[in-house]
Amino acid sequence: MDRLLVSRLMLLLLVCLLVLTNNGLCECPPSSGMLMCLVFISHYFTDIYLMHDGNCFTSGSYFWDNNINAVTEAISCVLPGTNLTTGQWVRVADPDDPVDCDNTNDDPFHCTSVTSPNATLNFYLALGLPAAREGWYKCCLPTICSDPNTNIIFANIFRFAEIESFTVADLPSDMTVYPQEYKLNCTKIGHYGYAISLNIGSTALASHTSCDDRYSPCPGTELVRSSNTVRYTVNITWDGMTVSSGSISQSTTGDQMYQCRVADHPDANAIRIRTVTIKVPATAPSSLTVVNKTATTITVRWDSFDADGYVVNVTSDTDTVQTVQVEGSSNNRLTIEELEVNTTYSITVRAYQQLLGPASTISVFIHCQQEGIYLEHNGNCYSNRSYFWDSSVNVVTEAISCVLPGTSLTTGQWVRVDDPDDDPVDCNNNSDNDPFRCTNVTSLATINLYLAQGLPAAQEGWYKCCLPTDCSDPNTNSIFANIFRFAEIESFTVADFPSDMTVYPQEYKLNCTKIGHYGYGISVNIGSTALASHTTCDDRYSLCPGTELVRSSYTIRYTVNITWDGMTVSSGSISQSTTGDQMYQCVLKVPDQPTRTRNISIKVPATAPSSLTVVNKTATTITVSWTALDSSDADGYVVNVTNDTDNVQTVQVEGSSNNTFRIERLEGGTTYNITVRAYQELLGPASSTISVFTHCQQEGIYLAHNENCYPNRSYFLDSSVNAVTEAISCVLPGASLTTGQWVRVADTDDNPVDCNSNSDNDPFRCTNVTSPDATLNLYLAQGLSADQEGWYKCCLPTDCSDPNTNITFANIFRFAEIESFTVADFPSDMTVYPQEYKLNCVKIGFYLYGIRMSINSIALVNYANCDDRLNNYCSGTALVSSTNTIRYTVAITWNGMTVSNGSISQPTTGDQMYQCVLDNPSSGNDRTRTLTIKVPATAPSSLTVVNKTTTTITVSWTALDLSDADGYVVNVTNDTDTVQTVQLEGSSNNTITLNGLRVLTTYSITVRAYQQLLGPASAISVQTSVINSINWALVSSITQLNSTRYRIDCITTTDIDPSTDVYWLVNGVMMSNSNYSSIDVLTYNNTLLVYPDPLGVSVNVTCIAMIGGVNYSLSVMLHAPSGPPNSVRIFILNATSIKVNWTTSSEANGYVIEYTTGGVTRDLVSTSEDEFLITDLSTMSTYTISVYSYIDLPSVNSTVTVLKFDVPSPVTSLSVSNVSTTSITVNWTIPSSENYVTYYTISYTPSCPQLSSVNETVSVAPHQSTTTYSYTLIGLYSGTNYTITVRAGNVLGASNSSIISAKTSLSSKNILLLV
Repeated sequence: MDRLLVSRLMLLLLVCLLVLTNNGLCECPPSSGMLMCLVFISHYFTDIYLMHDGNCFTSGSYFWDNNINAVTEAISCVLPGTNLTTGQWVRVADPDDPVDCDNTNDDPFHCTSVTSPNATLNFYLALGLPAAREGWYKCCLPTICSDPNTNIIFANIFRFAEIESFTVADLPSDMTVYPQEYKLNCTKIGHYGYAISLNIGSTALASHTSCDDRYSPCPGTELVRSSNTVRYTVNITWDGMTVSSGSISQSTTGDQMYQCRVADHPDANAIRIRTVTIKVPATAPSSLTVVNKTATTITVRWDSFDADGYVVNVTSDTDTVQTVQVEGSSNNRLTIEELEVNTTYSITVRAYQQLLGPASTISVFIHCQQEGIYLEHNGNCYSNRSYFWDSSVNVVTEAISCVLPGTSLTTGQWVRVDDPDDDPVDCNNNSDNDPFRCTNVTSLATINLYLAQGLPAAQEGWYKCCLPTDCSDPNTNSIFANIFRFAEIESFTVADFPSDMTVYPQEYKLNCTKIGHYGYGISVNIGSTALASHTTCDDRYSLCPGTELVRSSYTIRYTVNITWDGMTVSSGSISQSTTGDQMYQCVLKVPDQPTRTRNISIKVPATAPSSLTVVNKTATTITVSWTALDSSDADGYVVNVTNDTDNVQTVQVEGSSNNTFRIERLEGGTTYNITVRAYQELLGPASSTISVFTHCQQEGIYLAHNENCYPNRSYFLDSSVNAVTEAISCVLPGASLTTGQWVRVADTDDNPVDCNSNSDNDPFRCTNVTSPDATLNLYLAQGLSADQEGWYKCCLPTDCSDPNTNITFANIFRFAEIESFTVADFPSDMTVYPQEYKLNCVKIGFYLYGIRMSINSIALVNYANCDDRLNNYCSGTALVSSTNTIRYTVAITWNGMTVSNGSISQPTTGDQMYQCVLDNPSSGNDRTRTLTIKVPATAPSSLTVVNKTTTTITVSWTALDLSDADGYVVNVTNDTDTVQTVQLEGSSNNTITLNGLRVLTTYSITVRAYQQLLGPASAISVQTSVINSINWALVSSITQLNSTRYRIDCITTTDIDPSTDVYWLVNGVMMSNSNYSSIDVLTYNNTLLVYPDPLGVSVNVTCIAMIGGVNYSLSVMLHAPSGPPNSVRIFILNATSIKVNWTTSSEANGYVIEYTTGGVTRDLVSTSEDEFLITDLSTMSTYTISVYSYIDLPSVNSTVTVLKFDVPSPVTSLSVSNVSTTSITVNWTIPSSENYVTYYTISYTPSCPQLSSVNETVSVAPHQSTTTYSYTLIGLYSGTNYTITVRAGNVLGASNSSIISAKTSLSSKNILLLV
């Protein structure tokens, strides 16, 4: 189905759906009033459906007999898009007994039918419906129900009332929500009088009697009034054991079976019952077991069984911790995470299907840690070296538990550490020297230690617990606890140490944590200076400013905030100078008790890094180094860099041995102050500061003034360089001054400035610096006259006469000067038109002036009486206030003919010449700058169309010289819009194909050359063609010769009818267009097959398309060569192969070789070479070999060569001549031209038996032009008879012999002897 048809169908479907929606229908076509939609939907949607009273019904729908008892109330069974053949209605209760559409008492129904366009059977009651005939019916279309390929739909036709559906709604998908809630929905349809109940077992969850839908006395929800369709809903709550609805409840186990019962009233003519079952596991998961646990996790498993999944619930003594739903009956293992140590958890698991089943439960305790020894007290876990107040461990129920999970107690013990001999605690007795008692647990190695009497001062301190064996066992596990009287310092630590050492000053905290008795005093000191001191503290009333950590043990943290500036420690208003490591002390004092003291030391370098030195610098970097400190004295260094006004950067260098650092991203011509500090936990003192000056550039000569860097050819106002402190510095980094100098450029003889004296003709003085950087500072020692202003050059390190010196220029001027006159924002995209750019003229110097910018004699902007003191009195932009450097900008628009700025415009052609003029006061010279913008002066010439199709146009023009153009812009417009604009880079790119055009549309095409801007335009008007292209292709092989077939493809627009508007001319003969196809929505492909006849004649094919009474055509020529190839020759190579070669022709594209034997063509091949190898030949056969040439078509005939593929035939016409006494010339005719001869064998045998025969072989070139051959036998005996044999041969062998006899002449000597 093509895209246009699909689009139309989708539009039609949308219309149908809108109408159907407005009619309240959504499942099937309407019964009337929408023929177009009906036709459409019937054609494209084919499912069978039911319809009644204008409504659509699905299979399994219910129909009250009262509602279908007339032909106008029939149930329509419809199958769209089919014709009715033998469709039928069948009562399902009977064994497929069809309904008799002519009703009887046993069959009360009548039917009507519609044959087409949609097979339809209308079904209605013509008589009352007996009880025996109500129930399920099925409709089969378009054939009877016995046809296995028919379409079937079901309908229930009932008397009185029926249960249309009984379903469960809102079953929980999240099984973790408990108890669970859902709904039972029982939908009744039919008679208005009835009773209804919903039950589980014998318990009615809802029961309604004497219902009458005419008056709505029962609490159902009306769904369809015409059929009295009412839904009754019961809300159910399931808690795992009991189903309840309101105040009614029923215990149940396993699947829940519900029943909906509807009884007709008042006569109870029909009782309808429906049931629904909800799947619920009957038993709890068995074998719930802990398979692993850690300090924060418990992994449990259970036996899997038939279920959809499981819900695991975890609770502690106080709360539900988590509930997890595990999907899948086989997923019977779960790890419960994020638990708390030293806690007992209750874990239950329930299986679920549609609802949750009963639960399995286990209780699990989590140790403080799963491995290793630990302490526990009052339900809390404690680590090694924890503190315990004696008053909190003085009963057995408050004992310190020492626990080693996973072991059994053997001989573990508690030992007092202060005893020199580690005397164990006697767990069974207590005394003043041993006030403790113990209890123990064997299976989980545990020893519980508690005080059985008061703890003497001598007995307080550190105790250790060893498990599961005595402390004397080197493999035992040990842990320590401090049991103290009154109060103790639990910890004294440093917090919030700075990790970033570049932040300065440094801040951190001291935390001293006190535990035990509520009454005390506490202080934190450095040396003898108290940074914080609190007396008469009483934790019962929070009198001192500590932070309570644990109320039961009066654990309080005291914090002191410390600031360190490298020399002084301070906290608030208290400060103390210190060097090196900082030693702090926390002191805890309980009245009349021993004082507790803790110390802490913070590592701080005592000395600063020494020998801070510059090892390298550039214009933007400085590299410094210093003497590295030992690793025990430093962890690293901090390098701080400042200039006169700001902190530039601070860098942290890690590692004590990293004592070299490169400071980057600096500015040239700036003095920087650099310090280095070592650090450990804090920063130490700073090194001596070094000052480093960065050059404007590290290599090459430059200018500097007032700590600013200036490039070559900078401008300086005379009043800004008229003191030695305001001199212009000319600097050459890394060089030593020898004979450098300043020279006034305006002097024809480059007369140097006299640095030591000044006059009207030389008002300057100089100072210099010899090394390390050659510097000449130039300043005015008196007023600058008009004759002396202008360009000066500085040469370093030698005089300007030295060709190897370095030179830079500076302009020193009076009043005001034009610093620059430039173009900004030149367009790089030449397709944007008109073009916009800016002229920027920058004025520097005196604050009073006038300024204007113009093209030719037209002022584009003109400002007079400007005064820079008045904050932009003229509309310039201040760049540097100190030098009154102001930029004036003119925004230019160029449309190809006119330059404009606002309302001012000036026509111009070719390069644009602009001028900026600065008008100084009467005593100063005016300044003028000009600039030129390159613009082509002429338009590209000879703009011509070189090709066009239905959607493309190719144009070319005469290319401009490289000096006259950088490229071209081609603009294409139609009557209403700009179609496309293309930029071509390069002056030689003078051809472009414009794509994406519309057929038979007239386009205006303009071409402009561009340099910096666009030049004038050339324009032509071109109409696209009806014919896009014409091409040919060889369909069959060129080796088919007479039967060779060519396909001509002509691409035309779809705006024409190819069957009537396209035809062909083949060598002037008209042919119709019958073969065409659509390529896309824009083009057709028209095809013509051409069979060249006769061969050797070129074929001219023209495609002609007509539109609007005008013919458009394109032609293609199939070329044939003038004749076959010349000089065809054949060479036998071996017993199965020959080679054919010929003279090639410049007009031919290739050649076809045909060879036959016995009247049968053996093969046809083509090649573009000048020879061809033929193999698999049979000897003793004669081959006729023809060679054709071809260009597009084959030649009219061929060069034919006949070859006998065998040994040659015997030579003929054997004769002798030129007989002498010692020689004989033998002559013969070579075999026929079919023979292939490469040599001859000549044998001659003298008649004298004493003389031997002689054989001679003569090689000859194949295909030699002569038909006879002669060979002279020499060195013969006179007067002797010779028998001469000649045989012709080739690689296959030699021919039969040809024989002749001849006698040499007698010599005179022999004649004399004879006489």
